[in-house]
Amino acid sequence: MTQTKQPILLDSHVFIWSLEQITKLGQETRQLLQSGVPVYISKASLWELAIKYKAKKFPYDTNYLLEGIKLSGFLVLDIDTDHLSAYPTIQLLNKDSFDLLLVAQAYVERHMFITADGKILKSSYTVQDATK
Repeated sequence: MTQTKQPILLDSHVFIWSLEQITKLGQETRQLLQSGVPVYISKASLWELAIKYKAKKFPYDTNYLLEGIKLSGFLVLDIDTDHLSAYPTIQLLNKDSFDLLLVAQAYVERHMFITADGKILKSSYTVQDATK
């Protein structure tokens, strides 16, 4: 099993799975989320999901997500200038702006990033496959 004392940053879809579809998360990931290390949700994820909600491509509004963060004991990670400075240096096969920012945040903050995105999993950054 992957063990870490590093704080964790969840990809947007992994955050939603942790709230609504926990069975999509693998055993290792569930154990990591319950290990006592701080777990963060980026404001970038909240922004991305708010955009999808407004476009009617996502069923949960921001208030629901914030309540989920609170009930889960997760923390919100702000976007700061160090993250923005690192953003142009992030190299992913995936060119999604939100993914690049999330990886930049995880890199700068030295957080383990948990995702099921195959393109991010193939990167050189510290990531955990959410399905394991």
